[in-house]
Amino acid sequence: MKQLTLDGDMQLNPDSMLYVCNRWDQVDECEDQRVFEEIRSRIRRNGIEVKEGQLLKLSVKKVLYNS
Repeated sequence: MKQLTLDGDMQLNPDSMLYVCNRWDQVDECEDQRVFEEIRSRIRRNGIEVKEGQLLKLSVKKVLYNS
């Protein structure tokens, strides 16, 4: 749901946001969960509640190798 404010700016609904953690292939597997939780924590510190499925890990290298 997008809302147009009186000053003409668009205000996005945080529930419809998608956060992509790019270059995930650079994160060590043993640090995967800790780094993921740190990113989620940083987003939440800005007052945004991140729901399951809104925060995604992306590794272009893994996609290329699996193709």
